[in-house]
Amino acid sequence: MENQSYLVADDIIVGEGVALDVPTAGAFVRIVSGAIDSFVTVVLMVALLYSFSEYIFFSNEAIARIVSILLVVSVFIAMPTLIETFSHGKSLGKLIMGIRVVRTDHGVISFRHAFTRAMVGFFETWITAGVLSTCAVLLTKQGRRFGDLAAGTLVVKERIPLQKHTALIMPPGMEQWAAKTDIGSIPASLALSARQFLLRADKLSPQARAEVGRRLAAQLQDFVYPLPDPIPHPEIFIATVLAERSRRAIRRNEVNAKISKALLRQD
Repeated sequence: MENQSYLVADDIIVGEGVALDVPTAGAFVRIVSGAIDSFVTVVLMVALLYSFSEYIFFSNEAIARIVSILLVVSVFIAMPTLIETFSHGKSLGKLIMGIRVVRTDHGVISFRHAFTRAMVGFFETWITAGVLSTCAVLLTKQGRRFGDLAAGTLVVKERIPLQKHTALIMPPGMEQWAAKTDIGSIPASLALSARQFLLRADKLSPQARAEVGRRLAAQLQDFVYPLPDPIPHPEIFIATVLAERSRRAIRRNEVNAKISKALLRQD
């Protein structure tokens, strides 16, 4: 079994009420990330107010009101919605702190999730000066603010220091396909959940094991091309993808180490 003492042991319910451990972001990381995003937002808002000051302060009341509303909606709602949608759950603060917004089933968020988070976030973060969102992050089990609860999302760590782990064994007969397939950038939270599922599969009921296996395999298939024909059992597919991902990571580290040594010798 893996040494998981360095993980945040918060449970996420997947499928038939099955709990999987995922590294959710801590309150301190969330608050720092939010502070960075808030600072950038305020700077942008001030710059826009200065740029449109002629319409806001030196025009009639109707035009000033329209421009003000458009600026507020654009900066506090539209901008964070578009950023999180197209970056798949990241913002500048989250990128710096190494965290990401995902659905509660670890999937990539959509426009609906990002928009809901932004709408609720406007009230809990800006109207209350961050007091409401900070309290929610500190008091809820998984550090979810009200925007997360409304959207069905949570924030997870991406930079996971996996120091000790059980070796992943390639299922027999899958070596040839795995060596030739293209495995994309699998999110760290999804890879960790898939690994933990394989380690804990024997402890699940048959129905829950089958349901969680199907869901995780379906999510991994989005990052794999081409898919094997025929597609094997979900657990075999998960084990194959993780084993090949691990093999390539080890190989990549070995190549990088050789390059570093060669460069040091040249210096």
